[in-house]
Amino acid sequence: MRILEKYTDQLEKLFHVGDHPKEYVLIYSAGKSGSCTLQHTFTQQGFRTFRVHRKRNLDMNYLRYFVKPEDRSMITMGVIIDFLSERVGHLYVISSFRNHIDRSISAFFQNLSHHMRNNGYTMDHAHDDIILRDTFLKYIANYDKNNEEPLDEEENDVLREIPFDYQNGRTLVSQNNKTYIKLRFCDLPKWGNILSECLQRPITIHNNNMTEHKTIFPLYKQFLERENIIPMNFYEWSVNHPLFYKYNTDDERKDAISKYRKHRTLVL
Repeated sequence: MRILEKYTDQLEKLFHVGDHPKEYVLIYSAGKSGSCTLQHTFTQQGFRTFRVHRKRNLDMNYLRYFVKPEDRSMITMGVIIDFLSERVGHLYVISSFRNHIDRSISAFFQNLSHHMRNNGYTMDHAHDDIILRDTFLKYIANYDKNNEEPLDEEENDVLREIPFDYQNGRTLVSQNNKTYIKLRFCDLPKWGNILSECLQRPITIHNNNMTEHKTIFPLYKQFLERENIIPMNFYEWSVNHPLFYKYNTDDERKDAISKYRKHRTLVL
């Protein structure tokens, strides 16, 4: 923690913990897994919150402005979590898992205009099935398969060895004044009840940044019905990933594989 001493003031301002709030929620979750909904939910209910997808996002969007390059690798998310826990009464670290194929498609449509523009197209071209499919395949070809799943695959892998509690819809781990909560995106309609039980108070979910509420939703929904959109190697990686097994029951895996199978294509 000594590395943080020269950056204490900046970090306290970044995370808004200089006044030592009683409770704090760190949303530490991969993109397009409900993290915006979680942040909006807890902010609306008066919690001090901060949202980050991965450590490298924290570096790129925040730390690079005041932390020396040679120091950034030493400021891991585990170090950040300990830093926050020392400045708040109780710290909740919340993450959500979403199956890789579903998340990759949602992420593609989240930044559809960017992907179309990078391939020399406008949004009007997105209505052309061939152009949209080819643009998606180029996106998937560059998909970061080292896209770490917070709390499972990063340096503070608190939940690595802990099985998911399907009955209660979460993994819940308490360590001193820290509580780690892992949810599943597929359970979003139940999050209010799940989080209310975890925090022992009523939590009302406030959805935010949901694809079905955006103008691209009809295009997104139509795309999900298409065949031959998922490269075979990406399909195999996704359905054989250890976390696909960890966060899905046997029946859920069978249903997901059946759904994904029609989307497979041999294009690499």
